[in-house]
Amino acid sequence: MRGWMSFGAALLLAGCASNVLQADKPVQLLPGEGIAGIVLNAPTRITQISYKGMSPGAKGFEVPDTQGGWTLYLVPVPAGRYCLQHFLYWRTIFNSDQDLGCLTVLPGKISYGGDIVPSILPDHAETDQQYDPIPFNNELHKQYPAIAAAYPVAASAPPPAGVDLNLIQDRISAWAVNAADGKSQEIYLRNNTSWSLKVTDVVLSDCDNVKQACGKTALDVVLDPFATRRIFVVEPLDTQKTYSYGYNYDYQNVD
Repeated sequence: MRGWMSFGAALLLAGCASNVLQADKPVQLLPGEGIAGIVLNAPTRITQISYKGMSPGAKGFEVPDTQGGWTLYLVPVPAGRYCLQHFLYWRTIFNSDQDLGCLTVLPGKISYGGDIVPSILPDHAETDQQYDPIPFNNELHKQYPAIAAAYPVAASAPPPAGVDLNLIQDRISAWAVNAADGKSQEIYLRNNTSWSLKVTDVVLSDCDNVKQACGKTALDVVLDPFATRRIFVVEPLDTQKTYSYGYNYDYQNVD
């Protein structure tokens, strides 16, 4: 996902508090608080890193400068939505002109906001929000075992029993189940991330006795963080015969 950038003099931002956990010590969250799991990953130093609160009661916060490489910060904050506002990488100032690098923090849980990966290219600069929960969980338990034991990592609700689910490291999990009418099937998608995703289309393939058109159907379905939604229903053309199909989908970040 391409990010945003602007050039100019680096200015320190005011109005953002820093409450980053500096060590693996017991922490008592206040009612309605959760922990933002912030990961920054770049070959060299990143400075002046700040997030802005995007929901009522969600105040902005800063995290310390990184020395480069994969860096994890844990920040207790009021539950709500937060977006990356500003950082300095090399001599490039990244300032958000849209909501990117966002995460939703759930109360009483650790919410992973993806890996923020900036890069400087010959003709532009960009930042990517990469979803890679396995290294995050591994490093969380390695660096902060007491905190990880006290607070679970936020996750989506599990799918129905017996569903053959694709791997959790995918941003979206998908499955199809038989509908209540006993004839059609319902396709469900689950957002595994802490930020919003928009499903732009569903693609049916290898259709045999399917009522819906085979090929691409445009959609405009927003999956909120950790949410599960039915996105499509597939029915037989002739209800007296069996039917079969394959499916895929396309999506993009909303934030």
